Amino acid sequence: MEKQNNKDFYKKQSLRQSLVLVLLIVALLVFVLSPLLVKWVNDLKDSHAKQIVHSLVDPIDEASEKLYLSWPLKNLRGKFRSFFLNDFSGPEGDFDRMEIAHLPVGEMPLYIRDDVFSSAYPLRILLLGDSMMKGSVAALFRRESSGYDYFEVSELSKISSGLSRPDFFNWPIEVEKLLSLRQFDLAVIMLGMNDAQSVESTGRYYTFGSDKWVEIYTSRVDDLVKLLALSTGQVYWIQLPPMRNKVFNDRMELINLITENYFASLKQGRYIYTHDILGKEGKYDDFLEVQGNYLRVRNSDGMHLSFEGARIVVKRLIEGIHDDFSFEVPLKNLEN
Repeated sequence: MEKQNNKDFYKKQSLRQSLVLVLLIVALLVFVLSPLLVKWVNDLKDSHAKQIVHSLVDPIDEASEKLYLSWPLKNLRGKFRSFFLNDFSGPEGDFDRMEIAHLPVGEMPLYIRDDVFSSAYPLRILLLGDSMMKGSVAALFRRESSGYDYFEVSELSKISSGLSRPDFFNWPIEVEKLLSLRQFDLAVIMLGMNDAQSVESTGRYYTFGSDKWVEIYTSRVDDLVKLLALSTGQVYWIQLPPMRNKVFNDRMELINLITENYFASLKQGRYIYTHDILGKEGKYDDFLEVQGNYLRVRNSDGMHLSFEGARIVVKRLIEGIHDDFSFEVPLKNLEN
């Protein structure tokens, strides 16, 4: 009887140890394969689901980066794609401190206008972007500018869209369709949050952050901005704000670097900076102190803007419009 009890005991112990071992292996695989999880999340079409899953996956990916657990996959994946998919982009993740040269901006005629806008002749503004624009900035801009009868605001937004995946939503084509139907005086763009992924060009795939990726992405920025500038005459690009997750923030910083350098060479553009108004010394923060009050400026996902955060961006946007355009009645100052 005692022998039987011992057998049962050791059998249960063995089962527990096996179960623990399986769980440890699964956990290790989750960390090692975290880059694939991030890619899968980025490809999700449902914005709400993407935000929820990002909040679960991003901490795993960040820990994996710190422990170098994802390093083998990233390097092996780069070699695999180079050999089988003609991807000559090199391993992912070498972009952190790379310097982006000022690539030549497409030649565009300088569009100078001295119009004075009024309620009878309103400034026609087109807002373009992904969920960051649609869910917060565009909504707050409409709200804050509702008292300005010298603004006429239109919006073209697509959740989960960007410039990396024209197969999902082709921004130049959709913009061209809209411009064939209507005219605008100013275009305001906020894109890039969904673009931290490989791009395809002429049958080849190029890894995010590689030299070829930067070249292709810059050309896509140029195509979109040039198309809008030739029609509207003035284009603004809103800088992506700091992100909570370090890995994701580093990727967004590369996109910011590309767009900022591009607009530095553009005579018809204005770059709307957000890091100095949505963070502490350019770093992510959920709350900011404004006139003695602590305001929540970011949503719980660590990416999107809250009501107050969007309001701060819109205030700067309207200040830029005030500087660049003339109105019969001066624009009202937004209170903080």
